[in-house]
Amino acid sequence: MDLEYVKELIEILEKSGLNKLKIREKNGVEVTLEKNAVQTYPSNVKCESVVALPEKSNILQRSIKSPMVGTFYSSESPDVKHFVKQGDEICKGDTLCIIEAMKVMNEIKSDLDGIIKEVLIGNGRPVEYGQLLFTIE
Repeated sequence: MDLEYVKELIEILEKSGLNKLKIREKNGVEVTLEKNAVQTYPSNVKCESVVALPEKSNILQRSIKSPMVGTFYSSESPDVKHFVKQGDEICKGDTLCIIEAMKVMNEIKSDLDGIIKEVLIGNGRPVEYGQLLFTIE
């Protein structure tokens, strides 16, 4: 982990409403940054925290991929509103869509907290295993 990356993390912590920021990289390196000030949070916050992290020079963008081959559905039925749309705040465990595979409706749940940046597939369209469905920031 380079010093510039750590400096960017410190800036994010300072600008955010968070008191503590913990980063664990895939290679096992872990950094915890913590403010000394006491912070209060509004009661209408949906998730524990939603922070976009920098990746060297730009914002870390995460994605949700299809875990199977099937047909993408953005809602339970055509007359019901979409599970999520661009700009929606999501929390880990929220249902994002349904993928029908072999006549079975599979709810796809988020494994991330964040904000839907983009929905990458249209309702009723076929999807492949590993195909990007949503980008999250």
